[in-house]
Amino acid sequence: MSGTILENLSGRKLSILVSCLLFLQFLCFLLGGLVAPVPASVQTILATICKDVPGSHNDTNIWLYSRGEDHCQTLDHIDIENHDTKMANQIVFVFQMPLPREGRQLDYSRWQQNLIGVLQTDIAYDANILLKPHTKMSIDARLAYRNKGDHDQDWKYLASSLETRDLDCFADNVTDEYLYNCNAIPLFELGSLHHDYYLLNVRIPVDSDMKMNLDIGHIQDLHLSVIYQN
Repeated sequence: MSGTILENLSGRKLSILVSCLLFLQFLCFLLGGLVAPVPASVQTILATICKDVPGSHNDTNIWLYSRGEDHCQTLDHIDIENHDTKMANQIVFVFQMPLPREGRQLDYSRWQQNLIGVLQTDIAYDANILLKPHTKMSIDARLAYRNKGDHDQDWKYLASSLETRDLDCFADNVTDEYLYNCNAIPLFELGSLHHDYYLLNVRIPVDSDMKMNLDIGHIQDLHLSVIYQN
């Protein structure tokens, strides 16, 4: 008789233990789904259009940045449109990462593992230049960094490259004010983040002899989608 009582008590304790474990597992799922951040986030940055500095094409010590002391000279779309050649080789698209939020300057962490940059182009329709499928686009990209405590102008060289990407664009409503719908362009990926702030200078060089970027038309804006780990 006593053995039967012990067996019933053991079954009850086992049921309580299993119920507690299931409840704790349910709480862990709730914690991960409601409290924990998403694994990755995306920040889309509209390029600041700056006027290039003479002699900077072959000098990786010259950096143009949009925020801070001695920032670059910005250009308006009206000034570019009224220029004969759309200021083709005088424009630098500047991306300063990360963007501030609610008046507070954010920074990247050494715990974050990836930083991926993808470009999106805003190209104005031009009846004299029709974009063909798989148009080759040459991109002069230069990446710099600085850390907390550095001065605003203390950007240091990290990497640079002259890249060629395929550009596929199509137009639905063909008018002079229409922007092509173009595919996204993968640009860079950092496997580790050792610094707090990053700066990207992008040039779209136009060269008649090398037939570089002659069939693209006028790029009004560039957008950079930055994907990073939380």
